[in-house]
Amino acid sequence: MPKIIALCLRYFRHYRRNIILIAVSFIVGILLFGSVFSYVNYQKLAQVILRFSWWKFIIFLIVSSLVLIITTIRWQLILSAKGYKVPFDRLLQYRLAGFGFSYLTPVAEVGGAPFRAYLLKQEGVPFSQALVTVILDNFIEITSQGFLVTLGVLAFLSHFGLSHHLEGVLAISAIIFLVFTSWILWRLKKGKLLLVPLVSFLHKKSFFKSLVHFDKCFVEFFSQHKDTALDTFLLSIASFISSILEVGVLLYLMGYWLGLLNTFLIKIIFNIAILFPVPAALGVSEWAQASFFSTTIAGKSVGFAFSILTKAKNLFYAFAGIGLFVYWWHKRVRLDKYFINYLHQKLHGKIL
Repeated sequence: MPKIIALCLRYFRHYRRNIILIAVSFIVGILLFGSVFSYVNYQKLAQVILRFSWWKFIIFLIVSSLVLIITTIRWQLILSAKGYKVPFDRLLQYRLAGFGFSYLTPVAEVGGAPFRAYLLKQEGVPFSQALVTVILDNFIEITSQGFLVTLGVLAFLSHFGLSHHLEGVLAISAIIFLVFTSWILWRLKKGKLLLVPLVSFLHKKSFFKSLVHFDKCFVEFFSQHKDTALDTFLLSIASFISSILEVGVLLYLMGYWLGLLNTFLIKIIFNIAILFPVPAALGVSEWAQASFFSTTIAGKSVGFAFSILTKAKNLFYAFAGIGLFVYWWHKRVRLDKYFINYLHQKLHGKIL
């Protein structure tokens, strides 16, 4: 135990900048979260949350699991196209583990990629190839979700009156994103490299060869497996629709129905909130939802409660995922031995 503590302290000093940045982002999230209480009605907030019984939460978990199932099928299709057969139940656990780390870090969507790739190693998939499939899965998720979010922003602008300056900024940003997405899809369809042309100025960096390798894997997937690529994008759209259903079910269980457009916009607001570099979008999603709900008949306190219940569901899945990762990690090799060797290798460049 003293040896582990000593290595942890040295590891902290070695990576203190990254650790401090994560800690600062978490503190900012806590401050934002606490500040929302000055904006809402305590009594109504407590009433809405206490009225949400445990069986409603279980129903909410079951409905939300549909998104996990669809995205796992998408990942399985990518792996199959690469020639790897992995049982669905294992992939579902690995995806859940990746979600746990990505949700609790400031880099949403991508924070859990190395953990998912590591777990795939025990299925006989080389780490580099496993990481390619995870990055492809994240790329398809971000691209399709980003496209749909952009449409949501345009719908928001047409539904709510904002200042002309802000409307202009949001509209131009949406158009730029759509043009950029179209350019990406066009290059992939033509079989042309995607990332390398954008970062060619980094050609002297040591990681540039790895970047070229990943870029070629991207092009190979979209040019040689066009039907699978199309299926993955369709599954992403199905996942997005399922997440809107999840929002609608939660609102219904809370005793509210705000219409299809507002349900869609609530999902869009959540997607935008998680882009902020704060773990679990802490404070950001609460402010965003409370502000949006204030424009509806439900009111800002219901919006705050909605965000808290959504976060409770995500934390349930996140901690379950981290627990699964620890289980598979410990099953593969003794956790304490691996932990000591990992820290020692990072600090000294060799394994004990």
